Amino acid sequence: MRFRNTILIALLTPLLTSCVAIKMQQSKNKISKSISGSELFKGHFTGFALYDPETNEYFQEQNADKYFTPASNTKLFTFYAGLKMLGDSVPGLKYVISGDSLIFWGTGDPTFLDPDFKDQPVFNFLKNTDKKLFYAQGIFQDAHYGDGWAWDDYPYYYQPEKSAMPIYGNMAIFSKDSVTQKEKIIPSFFNDFTEFLPERKPSLYPNRNFEHNIFEYYLDEDKSSRKNRVPFKVSDELLTKLLADTLKKEVGIIPYKPYDNSKTIYSGRMNEVYAWMLKASDNFLAEHILFLCAAEKGDSLNSARIRASMIANHLDDLPSTPIWRDGSGLSRYNLFTPRSMVTLLEKIKQELNEEQMLSLLSVGGVDGTIRSWYKSENDEPYIFAKTGTLSNNHSLSGFIRTKSGKLLTFSFMHNNYNSSSTPVKLEMEKTLKLVRDLY
Repeated sequence: MRFRNTILIALLTPLLTSCVAIKMQQSKNKISKSISGSELFKGHFTGFALYDPETNEYFQEQNADKYFTPASNTKLFTFYAGLKMLGDSVPGLKYVISGDSLIFWGTGDPTFLDPDFKDQPVFNFLKNTDKKLFYAQGIFQDAHYGDGWAWDDYPYYYQPEKSAMPIYGNMAIFSKDSVTQKEKIIPSFFNDFTEFLPERKPSLYPNRNFEHNIFEYYLDEDKSSRKNRVPFKVSDELLTKLLADTLKKEVGIIPYKPYDNSKTIYSGRMNEVYAWMLKASDNFLAEHILFLCAAEKGDSLNSARIRASMIANHLDDLPSTPIWRDGSGLSRYNLFTPRSMVTLLEKIKQELNEEQMLSLLSVGGVDGTIRSWYKSENDEPYIFAKTGTLSNNHSLSGFIRTKSGKLLTFSFMHNNYNSSSTPVKLEMEKTLKLVRDLY
């Protein structure tokens, strides 16, 4: 009997293996057809890579080795830089005590006095010291705007200027007082430079003079609080004025020089910053994470140095060398391939456990930039990913949970379509549901 069973198993094994292989090939064909056969996708440049880490196999590829403009998929590179170079806490401020003076300089901490971040240890430290305050200028060695950014986006909430010591997210924040129902602006320093409009002008934008911090604003309460923010033009002089106005004490400016025995005040948790950056696709946070990395490597704040270091030391094994020009993806000079995006995501997995990793990404049908997309019929999320959108470009890279329980890694990239992103996302959803159901 045992001999007969052994013979039976020997005969059936190739047959079962063959059936599995046929089913797998049928699945691949269906998914391939959903991409290459799509009339919508034929009208623009589409790339796709689907990877199974258990078998180290790419189940599906289309233009996976071609370069695409990634938009905010770039933030995954910035996220990885933070994981490799930063600790658990945000380095918020560096300082030295010299006699009766406290000399301080920025680390690029983007959370300082941003109302989205409630804990403000840097503010409390500066507020409670009995020392004279002096801001040391000269460590910022970057441009206020990134290479390839659109200059005419300067008055929009998604493109604040970069700086060594951001304050209020480098934006004027417009809202309505809950008691008086009157419009107000934070910081109140800008009250004398703002005209509140009783009704929207036909062509309101820009809300701010290009050269100066002079605002005119119609408060749109139908917008989110973040969209009722306008970037201001940064300078060290304005920073110290805003600090003095907020702290109610004088703040001087001196040139920076290397100081022995400097100390660091830490702000909040980096995971909170990462989650905000990835789920809300916050450009400002992304840019300044690179400055936080630079501050940990020394006092000079230069994001190009960090990107070059990451490419040389931590990303040298990507399938294609990344062309990485900013932290946020606002630059159209960024170019990555779907295969490189998949490899990057696999590298991120090595730094975090699965629960941490998936919780920081946007969850389809639940939160972040895909809360209205990729909903599951049974309320079990299946897409955990980062979006990237510029006009005529959309990307989605992350992880997909299949019905069999696999966690596959994917990158879906689209460039040069001539419509809104909505039809593209609807077509992507069809393909990703096929992946979920077939694997």
